[in-house]
Amino acid sequence: MQNADLQIENLVLSSWSLAVAVLLQNQPSMDLDALVEKTLWLKGLAQAFGGFLLWPDNEPAVEIVQSSILLHSNLTNLVRDQVILNVDSGDSEVVDELIFRREEKCFSSFCKTWCGREKEDKQ
Repeated sequence: MQNADLQIENLVLSSWSLAVAVLLQNQPSMDLDALVEKTLWLKGLAQAFGGFLLWPDNEPAVEIVQSSILLHSNLTNLVRDQVILNVDSGDSEVVDELIFRREEKCFSSFCKTWCGREKEDKQ
């Protein structure tokens, strides 16, 4: 088993980390129902790959996502069923850092996938 597979298997994700990952892909805002739907899809994907989730049992997904949004109100707002990423708030440095890390990880994954294959092909 590869190191990356072990990392995924032992990963613990919260409902917030799943929801904000979806929101960062759809910034600056998205419909709450769409966020919940895509967060549930991501939850299923994480579970399929062996990830562990901090997800309350017997709670509707919409309530879990709304609770996460309220808990992180310095980063997100819920206005008329629209979840808005607070890019222009005083905490925009935090949002900028999240965006930078996401882009950095995407680039890193791309490099590992494609650059690693190039090296294998040349050998």
